[in-house]
Amino acid sequence: MIKEIWNNFKDALFPRDIKCIACDRELSHENRYCLCDECLKSLPRSASHVCQKCGESLDSMADYCMSCKDHIERYFTLARAPLLYDGIVIKLIHDLKYHNKQFVGEYLSRMIVDEFIKHNFDVDVVVPIPLNPNREKQRGYNQALLISVSFEKELGLPIDTVNFVRTVDTPTQTQLSKEERKHNLEHAFKVINKTFFKNKKVLLIDDVYTTGATMEEASKALIDGGAKEVYCLSVAHTMPIYLRKQREAEKKNS
Repeated sequence: MIKEIWNNFKDALFPRDIKCIACDRELSHENRYCLCDECLKSLPRSASHVCQKCGESLDSMADYCMSCKDHIERYFTLARAPLLYDGIVIKLIHDLKYHNKQFVGEYLSRMIVDEFIKHNFDVDVVVPIPLNPNREKQRGYNQALLISVSFEKELGLPIDTVNFVRTVDTPTQTQLSKEERKHNLEHAFKVINKTFFKNKKVLLIDDVYTTGATMEEASKALIDGGAKEVYCLSVAHTMPIYLRKQREAEKKNS
């Protein structure tokens, strides 16, 4: 009751959905993602043809990207992301992770809820990729949890943050190669309560799918811990080299 009153007070004092969360322009009309028409139009969306396993945008009619061809037996069933990690998407994710703009999380959450509905995944529980307690204490929050909130708010899916934890305080993955990321994350996750996950279909949530090392290692831990299947959703997938070169060429010619 007190929390609800406080939230209503905050909404009245600091009204939301007035300015674009990307460029800070006033919105001409309210919309689901709180983005102005220009920013909404410029969202770098994933290609229509993607890897059937990890969701990477493909430039051919192949079914799988090179990485998934080499590791076709991944622990997760499917991974998808509605956006590419480029342009304003980078800004929004950085604002959320590094600039304490926690309110951005809910709007990004709506984007991946819509992706979830698009693919009609059948899951029992939502699990945000956990941060090590030291990292979460330093940041003050787990961004993966913030981008998970709409699954409970809009779809009534339970979110679990107790039974799956990160046990290793891994260094930042930003500058690491694919193999270094994989080594960095070995045994980084642990299921606390195997009974909880037994025969459940789990939806893993993270901000960016880069090499897939985080999702793969977390999925392995969940499957080993009793989960039946693991699906993965991220806000954005890193842009493949061919597409980056293509967009750079388009900018030069424009």
